[in-house]
Amino acid sequence: MKTIFSFFCLVLAITQAQVQAQTPPVLDTVGQALQRGLKYYILPEGNTTGGGITLVDRNNSCPLYVGQDEEATLFPVTFLPFNVAENIVRESHDFIVSFSALTTCVQSTAWRIGDSDPETGRRFILTGGVPAFFRIDRNGSSYNLGWCPSISCPNCRPRCGVAAQVQVQAQAPPVLDTVGQALQRGLQYYILPEGNTTGGGITLVDRSNSCPLYVGQDEEATLFPVTFLPFNVAENIVRESDDFIVSFSALTICVLSTAWRIGDSDPETGRRFILTGGVPAFFRIDRNGSSYNLGWCPSISCPLCRPRCGVAGILNENGERLLALDGPAIPVVFQRA
Repeated sequence: MKTIFSFFCLVLAITQAQVQAQTPPVLDTVGQALQRGLKYYILPEGNTTGGGITLVDRNNSCPLYVGQDEEATLFPVTFLPFNVAENIVRESHDFIVSFSALTTCVQSTAWRIGDSDPETGRRFILTGGVPAFFRIDRNGSSYNLGWCPSISCPNCRPRCGVAAQVQVQAQAPPVLDTVGQALQRGLQYYILPEGNTTGGGITLVDRSNSCPLYVGQDEEATLFPVTFLPFNVAENIVRESDDFIVSFSALTICVLSTAWRIGDSDPETGRRFILTGGVPAFFRIDRNGSSYNLGWCPSISCPLCRPRCGVAGILNENGERLLALDGPAIPVVFQRA
């Protein structure tokens, strides 16, 4: 028997709104202004029922909707203000909002306005397609999420609406090393499988006796440490689900960068290899119980992209253990070098 979990989808009710020329910043739960590109959780005021705002599989197909599901993963969001010179989110100002999430849908996680419910006439909010510009308005000690693109489209006459009364929780927690310290920009760390019971740590692998070098496991090779470069230039620690460049701290015979990137797909499995050299890719780290998953889903560095996101695991190829996307994840931990 198939069980459908209880949830509600965010819908829009008709309202009127005015945009002020200069408005105060939207504040998170600790009183700090919401920042462009940082991650936040959107929670109902009081957070007493239904859980936070997250991705909802409405009908077992794509696209995914925006709503509440207490049994689903709570994904953070990022905000991209319409004003490119603005680094904070202001009340009643237009922005694009996207989930920072790995999904099976090959679509953007940016929010947009969907079709109307045939019974109530209320409009659903979903992901994928062309992003819409949303806004946040003060409602006492919390805020209302709404849609009324007055700044991004000053000559439009939209049927404006509000979605929910919410509060915004501060950015995602830092990734911790094996002694509980936050991973720092520029410091060196070893990436080890959880328990470190098989295959050795993540290092450079010579896949075909030629350059470029691949990323994988080799118990007989030198274990090289890596460094992390967060996409947010003002951030000195690595946070969960945030974009970063990762590079091996190593001298190699290849006259190439040791930064990681996404390579070609394995012809048999379709899984994409991770290798070095060329243009670096932005990777991410997501919590997996007491350890972490490495993944690729450039949501902050490219908020309007529609990447085919994936988590990293091991692909065995002729005795070589190579790191690749699109398969079972390998849980890892980070040890200071």
